[in-house]
Amino acid sequence: MNTNGDANWPELHARVELWGPWHDFWLPSLIEDREGTDIQVAVPNAPGSIVPVIAKPGDVLTVHWVSARGATEVDCRIIEVARNTLASWRTQALGLPVVRQRRNYVRAEVHMPATVTVQLDEAPLEGWVVDLSEGGVRMVTIGTELPAGQRALIQLEIEGQEVFVQAEVIRTLLDQDGCATVALKFVDLHHRDADRIRRFVFTAQLRSPARRR
Repeated sequence: MNTNGDANWPELHARVELWGPWHDFWLPSLIEDREGTDIQVAVPNAPGSIVPVIAKPGDVLTVHWVSARGATEVDCRIIEVARNTLASWRTQALGLPVVRQRRNYVRAEVHMPATVTVQLDEAPLEGWVVDLSEGGVRMVTIGTELPAGQRALIQLEIEGQEVFVQAEVIRTLLDQDGCATVALKFVDLHHRDADRIRRFVFTAQLRSPARRR
């Protein structure tokens, strides 16, 4: 195992979690080896089973672990599925590990419809989400300025599923054309919805031109 610059990389046999395109859950795994930016991880099992996850070279995943500096993660691409005594995936890191503070969320620029319900007895507002993260959204509506602190119910479609989340308005900016850009933070987001949004954001980032360069 190469130990050069290990301050930010997971240690041998460290417990990690993997997030990929197979399930809407983080999956526990172990670091089997690392050589530079090549990371070998034990193949995880599907949630609640002893059935190994089936992956193929080219699949992209996030490796997450706790280091001395805090919660750390790195995006990787599977380059080989090894079937030795212990099945493992050999992956290539797509960048350097990043320390994630709990209050910081990965964001992605998106373009997706959404509705905002402020009062149950009123028609919902229609708009477009232009920025999405596990922590909240930034969206554009027509002709409506929502006050800071206003609670609302946001309806989104994520991975073909309708997601309803409670949110609180942080700020609203109204431009000269009558369009309002509203920033909202999610309130008491269910872990299932948080996982679904995180997965969607992760996929959107991988598709963006900036991430592919």
